[in-house]
This record gives sequence, structure tokens and C-alpha cells, in this order.
Amino acid sequence: MIGTYESCYKSLKQDVHPLDYLRVNVGLQQFDEFYEAFDVKEGDGMYLAPEDRVLVW
Repeated sequence: MIGTYESCYKSLKQDVHPLDYLRVNVGLQQFDEFYEAFDVKEGDGMYLAPEDRVLVW
């Protein structure tokens, strides 16, 4: 879909869902198992410091 800046902005403003990459990446970054399974280390693009991760329980 090709649109104007205004139409794209209006579309994003009306959508209450997070952007696609955030729906997956932010969730995965919260789990230690993700870091172990994919050997993600500090400095990697998907790395999130433990103190910045969300702890629910």
C-alpha cells in the first residue's frame, strides 16, 4: 500500500495495537530462556539488560 504521510500517520494513530516487531520482540526479550536458546549476549540487537526486563511474578 502506498499512501501519503498524512494517511499513514492517521492509520498508525487509530491502531491501538503495538507495531508488529514490538509484539514479538519485546515479549521475547523478557525471558531468560530466549537468551539461552539463541545465545543472545550484551551488544546484540535483541539484548535487554536484566534490570530493564519486566518481572511480573
